[in-house]
Amino acid sequence: MARFTHPGMTSSGSSAAGTWQIEGGALGTQPTFNGAPLFTGSWTLVDNICHFNIDVDMDNITNFGSGQYYVNLPFTSKHNYLLSNGCLHDISTGNEYAILGHVQANSNRLTLLTTASNGKQEPFTYNVPVTLNVADAFHVAGTYEVTYL
Repeated sequence: MARFTHPGMTSSGSSAAGTWQIEGGALGTQPTFNGAPLFTGSWTLVDNICHFNIDVDMDNITNFGSGQYYVNLPFTSKHNYLLSNGCLHDISTGNEYAILGHVQANSNRLTLLTTASNGKQEPFTYNVPVTLNVADAFHVAGTYEVTYL
């Protein structure tokens, strides 16, 4: 039986605590906001494994921009990952859509994707999987190995 005796180094941060300013946008024209973007989230780091969650409220968006959306992770990823723990909430219809994130090794940029009706992944944009509305919101979360700090 394996025994783990080394306690992991643990740290955490959040947008609420001011230890993580979540950044995001679009790969084309940047969205514009009436005030600061309503991005919130938190992360927990155990040794070099990070779990994060990000919530994006669209209430104060005045222009959704163009191109594929992205958010920046709290730390640089050691490997390529496809994270599938996200959801777009289309408030006007009550429908929900899968949101995935892809990060490349040695980057902290998580580009966002959705799943098309044919099962293929396609970029999450202002009008894919649905045309966004200010009442809508999405969240994405995942666990990944960070480049050693």
